[in-house]
Amino acid sequence: IVDKALKLRWERKYPEVVALLDSAFTLPYDYNGNGGSPDGLNHFEARRLASQAVRQLMFAYNSSKEYESGIIHLDSLLSLPHTLVSEECRRELLVSKAQMLQGLGKYADACLMLDSAMLLPPNDDPQSELFVTITAGVTYRWVDSTATKAEPTLERAAEAMRHAGYDGTMLYPQAMA
Repeated sequence: IVDKALKLRWERKYPEVVALLDSAFTLPYDYNGNGGSPDGLNHFEARRLASQAVRQLMFAYNSSKEYESGIIHLDSLLSLPHTLVSEECRRELLVSKAQMLQGLGKYADACLMLDSAMLLPPNDDPQSELFVTITAGVTYRWVDSTATKAEPTLERAAEAMRHAGYDGTMLYPQAMA
C-alpha cells in the first residue's frame, strides 16, 4: 500500500494517494496476538503500516498544499474508534497536523499540537519515534517563536536515529546533518 501510494504521490495523483492510504486503516489485524484475525496483519505490522500511512498522508497533503483538507482528514482519523489509529498513532497524527497548521500560518495552534504530541510516550517502533521527533523538531523551528523547543526535540531525533538508523524516507535529512 505504502509503496504504491509513494509512486502515486510522485505522479501527483493526490486524491488516489489519500484513498489508497485510507485502505491501510481498514485492514484486519490481530490486536491481542491470539490468532483472532488469521487473514490479517499481526499487531506490530498493522501499527507500522498505519504509522507509515499517516506519514505518507502528511507528505501528500503538504505536497498538494491542501492543508485544510489534510487537517479535516487527520481529525477524522483521530476520532476513529479504531484504537490502533486514534491512540497508537496519535503522535504521528498530531505532528502531521502541526505541519499542516504551519502551512496555514497558524503557528500558535501548530505549537500547541506539537506540545501535545511530545507529551505522549513513544511507542515501541523506532521508525515512528524517528518520524515524530524529526517532524516535530523541524516544525518547532518554524512555529516556536521562542525557539526553545526545536533543539531538544531534534536531540531526541538524533538519539532515535542512533537506535533505529535512518530508514531512507528522506524526511528532512538536513535536520539531522
